[in-house]
Amino acid sequence: MSAISVNKTYEGRAVLDGVRSAMRLVGAPDRVAIAPFTACGRTVHLRTLGAERQAALFMYSREHPGDVAGYLLRIIAASACDRHGNAIFTPEQAGGLSADFAAAVLDEIIARNRMDCVPAEAIA
Repeated sequence: MSAISVNKTYEGRAVLDGVRSAMRLVGAPDRVAIAPFTACGRTVHLRTLGAERQAALFMYSREHPGDVAGYLLRIIAASACDRHGNAIFTPEQAGGLSADFAAAVLDEIIARNRMDCVPAEAIA
């Protein structure tokens, strides 16, 4: 294993530990729960984001700080699923959603995962 791989592995574990700690702090669930959500006359299922998915999203935002749209589309793609938990959108497909529906879905994902309660400094 190269030094770069070791450093990335260590960094990933540190971020995951930070995410788990922040989730505990705000009482966010570190388990997957799937429930329907309806907005703008359309129903999708949303899954809560466990620590691994949230850590991956955090790493994306850190590696692409100027790509706010890409980050938000990845949040939608990570959460939106069918009733069995299978993803229904890629980030690119999520980009094709109406603005009203995408905003409503994002608001619900943020609320279900208590993402509005965790400052980034608590993770990094």
